[in-house]
Amino acid sequence: MSHDGPVLGMDTSGETCSAALVLRGRILTERNYEPTAGRAEELFPVLQDMLAMAGLVWKDVRTIGVVTGPGNFTGIRLAVATARGLAMSLSIPATGINSFAAAAFAVPRPCLAVIGVTGSHLYAMRLPDGEPVSGDLDRLQTPERPIPVVGGEAAAAAAKKWKCEWRRPVCAPGAAAAKIAETAEPVTFAPPVPFFVRPPLT
Repeated sequence: MSHDGPVLGMDTSGETCSAALVLRGRILTERNYEPTAGRAEELFPVLQDMLAMAGLVWKDVRTIGVVTGPGNFTGIRLAVATARGLAMSLSIPATGINSFAAAAFAVPRPCLAVIGVTGSHLYAMRLPDGEPVSGDLDRLQTPERPIPVVGGEAAAAAAKKWKCEWRRPVCAPGAAAAKIAETAEPVTFAPPVPFFVRPPLT
């Protein structure tokens, strides 16, 4: 895929939201912020501000990468809906990237990506070929052999318990989504959809 324009990445699935504009692997501008109760009202102005800071307009964006979860159900739906709406209005592709792939961007495989939920509850997935699991840290099975555990504070706690190496993510999820989407081949007629490890509460 040719690099003929910037890529927009976004993530609103966690306690901290992030977005970035990337061109040829380089971050042009980036925002990491704590969402308020008006999470839905904050995202679009953040994206517009980033474009302005980079001296760009919406029509300059070539493709979109969005983190699809797991994570905060409302946040996941917000980012996915925003990405799908922008992709449709701008006639550009959008690529969904799950939280595990975003956390483990540029980390050698195999590794175990861990996403914190609340308290000691977390999501975990072995990359590149594992299945996602969800549960309390004390009840999750210890890896058969030590492999790097990548992620934030929940990953650090898991790595300590399992006696594995802990690695911080290379970049924020929004930037990771943009960098992954920049080199991804868009799947025709397959817009991003939420990635849930367990069904949302109703």
